[in-house]
Amino acid sequence: MTDTNSKEEGKGYFETSKDWMIEHPYIVGGAVVGGVVLPFSLPILLYSLGFTAAGVAYGSLAAAAQSAIYAGATGGFISALQSAGAAGLALTTYAGASVGGAAGGAAAGNWLSRTSWRRRKEENKSIWNLSKGK
Repeated sequence: MTDTNSKEEGKGYFETSKDWMIEHPYIVGGAVVGGVVLPFSLPILLYSLGFTAAGVAYGSLAAAAQSAIYAGATGGFISALQSAGAAGLALTTYAGASVGGAAGGAAAGNWLSRTSWRRRKEENKSIWNLSKGK
């Protein structure tokens, strides 16, 4: 008994997945970029917001948020971000950011592919043959 949803024309799972990835390059590319870029950019983002190893940077967005939200009190979300900025992120945070980035990248790639494919279809162009003008 074969599963018709997972196998097309006698193809295995690998061939079916490969064909799907070729047919949806924007979604695959968005998932890969989002899954790789977001986890590595989190420490840079935390530092640029003002969550440094020495504490909350004076005059930063983090200092303004801490002053406005907590008014000198400790605990909560700002403290969690400061801890991550000072000690680094946990492996589970990187894994969650990778999954979230991949999902967000795939969604962005899906949106991009729909708008881009529609435009190319109207112009009768293939994504692979842009230079030929066909």
